[in-house]
Amino acid sequence: MTGHAAAAACAGQLPEIAPVIAMIRLLDRPAAAEIEHALSLRLNPPATAAERRWAQLGALATLMNALPPEADGRVPRLVREAYERHRAAQTPEALDHRTLVSLYGSWLKACRAAHGLLPDGRYLGTGQPWPSPLLSRRRVPAYSLEEVHKAIERSALELGRVPSSRDYQQWSIEKKRRARQTGAKVRIPDINVLYRLYPEGANRWLLAVAGARLNEVAIALARAKKLLGAAGVPERPDEPLARLRQLSDGELAQAGFDAEGRAQLNAEGFGWLQLSQGIRIARLLEGSIDWIVGRSLDVGQPPEPTAAFDTDRLTSRLGESKVTPKTLREELDLPVGPYRDLVTGKREPSIAELVVIATVIGCPLA
Repeated sequence: MTGHAAAAACAGQLPEIAPVIAMIRLLDRPAAAEIEHALSLRLNPPATAAERRWAQLGALATLMNALPPEADGRVPRLVREAYERHRAAQTPEALDHRTLVSLYGSWLKACRAAHGLLPDGRYLGTGQPWPSPLLSRRRVPAYSLEEVHKAIERSALELGRVPSSRDYQQWSIEKKRRARQTGAKVRIPDINVLYRLYPEGANRWLLAVAGARLNEVAIALARAKKLLGAAGVPERPDEPLARLRQLSDGELAQAGFDAEGRAQLNAEGFGWLQLSQGIRIARLLEGSIDWIVGRSLDVGQPPEPTAAFDTDRLTSRLGESKVTPKTLREELDLPVGPYRDLVTGKREPSIAELVVIATVIGCPLA
């Protein structure tokens, strides 16, 4: 029966829809076919993605969900032969294991997709074992432990310090925000990815940082470059470095530096040194710390061998200069905890940090 014939029959049985039938009769054949197709979809809608998944995986899900979980949280294992026996005896209409492997890529992936799948389409398993249909996006490959370690190392070098978990999270959010603005593609794991890879331990963040095996010298070099640049101080002062090159290996060894240390000083200057190291080098070069770091062109007087960071003097100069601790902390680019350790003498400052302090409160380094 054609669409028009069916319409005529309906009109005879239901007079109240006669006006609608009359309009349908005015349509040409293609237009009537479109309406017929739309009504067919409305009356017999296609299966949803959830329904299709259950149709494919329902038999396997029934078996998988009955298995006890593995001790390590992994998906339980089900041999293909057990599935085929169950299918032959209970659900012969279910897809065989070869078809499931073809659809999902492997038997293990099919089992993972089935484990936690419910008849109503809800999935109570781990992750998402099939691609999301939203915007036809492809699944993002899982992050590896090496990628997490590389990201921690990158954040440490860009921040110029060993990051806390909060530092890292803020850094990763900012990197992704800038990437969105510029259209660049970045692959940076957030803190939740890290915690999935380090699910146990009293302090998972410290375990992750330890796994990254951060190079403290590289971080010190990066921090010095960042702080000295902000303070307008040259990284490689010419005259002190020229005098450094005149020293013999034996003389440099007296200050605690080997051939590798000499190379780093020649390449990076002196800002990355800790204060005690800077004092030894300044005495060896017969100049002040202000001079070796390039903050003064006057050679000045070498510091005393017992010179140290005077926290009481810092507190006094802060009061005299009207500079708030918050301002100094922000100029040093330090979180509250590391800043407190610095100004209370719990850790030794670097020469670059002393440059910032001296610049902010207006005094010579030593």
